[in-house]
Amino acid sequence: MRLSLIGVNHKKAGLERRERFSLAAGEAESALAVLAAREEVAECFLLSTCNRTELYLLCREDADPGELLSGIVPAEGLLQLCYRLENEEAVRHLFAVAAGLDSMVLGETEIIGQLRESYLQARATGACGPVLGALCESALAAGKKAQSETGIGRNAVSYGYAAACAAQEMFGSLSDRTLMVIGTGEMAGLVLQNMLAFGIGKVLVAGRHRERGEALAGRFNAVFVAYKSVEAGLAGADVVLCATNAPHWLLTREMVAPLQRDRSGRPLLVVDLGVPRNVEPSVVELPGVTLLNLDGLAAVIRENVQQREREAARAVLIIEDQAREFCRNLKVQRAGRFIAHLQRSGELIRRRKLEEFAGRLSGLDGKVQKAVEKLTRSLVTELCRQQVDGLKALALRDDYEAVAPALAVLFGLRAEQEEASGAGGKD
Repeated sequence: MRLSLIGVNHKKAGLERRERFSLAAGEAESALAVLAAREEVAECFLLSTCNRTELYLLCREDADPGELLSGIVPAEGLLQLCYRLENEEAVRHLFAVAAGLDSMVLGETEIIGQLRESYLQARATGACGPVLGALCESALAAGKKAQSETGIGRNAVSYGYAAACAAQEMFGSLSDRTLMVIGTGEMAGLVLQNMLAFGIGKVLVAGRHRERGEALAGRFNAVFVAYKSVEAGLAGADVVLCATNAPHWLLTREMVAPLQRDRSGRPLLVVDLGVPRNVEPSVVELPGVTLLNLDGLAAVIRENVQQREREAARAVLIIEDQAREFCRNLKVQRAGRFIAHLQRSGELIRRRKLEEFAGRLSGLDGKVQKAVEKLTRSLVTELCRQQVDGLKALALRDDYEAVAPALAVLFGLRAEQEEASGAGGKD
């Protein structure tokens, strides 16, 4: 059997083309059922996110992953965009994906949750068996190890996250702080999501369009404020974020100065994500006011991306080590049936001999009988150890598939010779 991967991601195709490969949860479940029913497929699972669709297969050597993929997604004319990896390369790829090394945003951690959900879905449908199950479990563990032992996932690499980091750095805990967001678009939503993740206490959403503003506020359990009431909201805010495409200043020095005086100079962080800018630059000259705009945040993000890239080199070493260990263990398992047969045979001989001497041993007290039991078990283990180590060493060889039929004959397993060679299909 062969481990195969065929997939497409953000590096190979734009969003419009990736959408044609994408599968919703229900579609993925149906696709897994179709794939698992194929005679040439022993196990499979699908990883489908906004940035990638990847099909992992444990299949016969003669199976065509491209043909299998095209049978579940409308991918006519798009298969040339796919990458195809096998065995150790497929393992290393999934481990790198789990660590965020293959993500659009280097080091992002969301992919771990997405991989876990895909794995659990495939396992629930019965499509993912012991081999791919072990692969997914090991990939998740490797991804977490790379994230925890390096800084690949640390530091802000998006404007929303950078703004939240700036607020936390300025105020420490945000649980008793108030955020006012001026704007109701996508950027405003992204910043809100990050601020809430950082534990901001209270959120006000201000905008000219009541329906959009109330919808955004409702998503994040915030309070909508009509645009005409912005100044009243500013008086109690600790962080103000502007994210609109208005062609004029929304916050001016003249507007903020009296409010800041009334606040007795209490610190105020103003984040301007507008294009064109929404905040008059001279606001920063007021006591207690800190102003950050896109350029300032972009400089922080660039430095943080560079730090992540430096940490990525360390993460790659961890992933390579973990993938190498998984592949080694997977190869050793190829000899598992022979090792189990050897150990079973040794145990049967041990029991038979004990039964032959049962009459002579019956007069011994319980402690001595337990000692005999322990001694004979350890003898079988020691006698089998060299053969077990030899079988494991054979399983690691590149030509193992060629010698497996001879092992089947040696162990008296001729009827299962084809399965031992790895050429068999499903049970």
